[in-house]
Amino acid sequence: MNKRFFINLTDFEKISKAAQIHNINNHQLPLDVLNSIKLMNSDPESRKSLEFFKFYYQLKAEKRFFCQHNFFNVLEEYYEQFTTNFNVNKPLFRARRMSEVEFQDRRLGLRNKDDENNNPFQGFDKEGSFLLPTKEIKANRANSRGIPCLYVANDKDTAIAEVRPFKNTKVSLATIEIKKPLKLFNLSFDLLDLDMPGHSFMKKYPECFRSIALMFSAPYENSENDEYLLTQCLSEYIRISDQFDGIIYGSSLNYDGQNIAIFGCEHGNYGLCEPISSEVYSVKNIEIQYEKV
Repeated sequence: MNKRFFINLTDFEKISKAAQIHNINNHQLPLDVLNSIKLMNSDPESRKSLEFFKFYYQLKAEKRFFCQHNFFNVLEEYYEQFTTNFNVNKPLFRARRMSEVEFQDRRLGLRNKDDENNNPFQGFDKEGSFLLPTKEIKANRANSRGIPCLYVANDKDTAIAEVRPFKNTKVSLATIEIKKPLKLFNLSFDLLDLDMPGHSFMKKYPECFRSIALMFSAPYENSENDEYLLTQCLSEYIRISDQFDGIIYGSSLNYDGQNIAIFGCEHGNYGLCEPISSEVYSVKNIEIQYEKV
């Protein structure tokens, strides 16, 4: 008997349903890939991608807080290959939108202290340029609500783009100093190339890692909904492995940029990294590109 089909219809229907639930930056989870999985030979690489999609469905619709799945074993296989060491000599950047009231209050506060020109924090102060207190931390792509995670970018343009400012929005941009080399799980693949069939990435790694990279980079309207479930779960698993200081991933808002989610940081605790200055910028222009679909 030909063993071409290694996935039963029930599994495939579940996986397809999971794919339809999740829209990634105007791209569905790759249904073409799922259709091809249905016809794949039962080779080890194909099974790795299958485990990912089954894991995704389980997390969405079956188990959430005590989720155990074979895909975690797949993930661990690639720990070494996906490791990037980030040098302490390169600064990182963290942006926060600043309301007009916050801007004027900050200017007034600096003037009252006769510190308007000498203070390195012209934007938000040192605490305000770092993590918020635990009770104020919202869910994001690499953390659940209340769990600290520092989000930074590798350049100013990306940091500002990630807060999605409007024209004339004031942005406080902090420079973050790294205290020790960071060992990062690297998902910062070229997002444009990942959409190209036959890209070399697909020849080297299972298809599922393309989906994971896109999920980490995709912008979402509401961080409190279920869209972050999978990235939060994977981030938690990587964090508690104690093998990584964070995750680096591409920016969908600035294709040349990279974002980093750093674990182990807390409000007022600067052991791993520390804000050393902040400046205020006003956004002067926002470029929109579009095409008919």
